Amino acid sequence: MSNAVCLSRTTVWLTGLPCSGKTTLSIKLKETLDGIGIRTVCLDADDMRNKLNDDLGFSPADRKENLRRSAHVARLFNDNGNCVIASFVSPTEEYRNMIKKIIGNVILIYVKCSLVMCETRDVKGMYKKARSGELREFTGVSSPFEEPADADIVVDTERMNAHDCVREILNQLKI
Repeated sequence: MSNAVCLSRTTVWLTGLPCSGKTTLSIKLKETLDGIGIRTVCLDADDMRNKLNDDLGFSPADRKENLRRSAHVARLFNDNGNCVIASFVSPTEEYRNMIKKIIGNVILIYVKCSLVMCETRDVKGMYKKARSGELREFTGVSSPFEEPADADIVVDTERMNAHDCVREILNQLKI
């Protein structure tokens, strides 16, 4: 149970390109952690943008504000004893450093996947819209994504299935 206590006030932040598998992994990770008695809350970028942050677009300033607000929500859940699993593109080192500063206890997981593979997984057609110019400021196409140099854990969803990625995360967390 000591690992449950350790994670109870921690945010596990998944970063990666759109369609890299962040949401899928966060859902499977939550199911596993809940199953062993660790109280978890998932924060997903799409949910946050469609609800709390629906007034924001995708300009650099709006992206930063979206992540700032989301990090504060994660911190509030952590302060109340929850493990937060957050899945956000969080495309730059600057944004990720801001997130860490706000939350404090963050485990950064880089969900690694090539741009080519992410495009093949894109059921919403976002990459196609970005390439045609219909979607502006789209990460990986018209807006940069900086691979994190300081990720605590890296999982490659192009080479590993979701089950194996979650197992690797749990192994790294020593759970």
